[in-house]
Amino acid sequence: MFDNYRVEPLYMNFRILKYLLALTLFIGVLSHAGSQTANDSILNLIEEESDDIVKVNLYSALAENYLQTNPDSALIIANKAIYLAKKIEFERGIGDLYIILGHVRVIQNDLITAMEYYLKALAIYKQVDHKESLTTTYLLLGNVYLALSNYPYAMDYYQKGVVIADSLN
Repeated sequence: MFDNYRVEPLYMNFRILKYLLALTLFIGVLSHAGSQTANDSILNLIEEESDDIVKVNLYSALAENYLQTNPDSALIIANKAIYLAKKIEFERGIGDLYIILGHVRVIQNDLITAMEYYLKALAIYKQVDHKESLTTTYLLLGNVYLALSNYPYAMDYYQKGVVIADSLN
């Protein structure tokens, strides 16, 4: 019954495991180095840019890059960008940055504050009538309410998002 079953020596399994571990670490270092290079490039573009709207969008991209690896940095960058966006009255940019701040709070498991940021973004997207962003924000709010086990509110926000998404097609 077990004639065709072959057991690898234990030292072979350790060699394979060490190889896979080294490969994983190497890939991790490369991906971190790549993202740091991208972040450095964005910072250079911000320094060279004279158009404040472009700067806000670059800060937004930089904050998004830091979301998973360093949410505290993403928070600082997004707040700096919001200050600039408010100064130039770039409403859509402010909404986008509130979304990033909401994401940071979700990562930090502060769902109530995340919801507050998403609601601020929602109000702005309604004001500027940006349907795609409204759809996304309704779905994000649905996700927060779902995580809070508030299923009726989650369903309500999901349905609002789907209605707008359907109107776009």
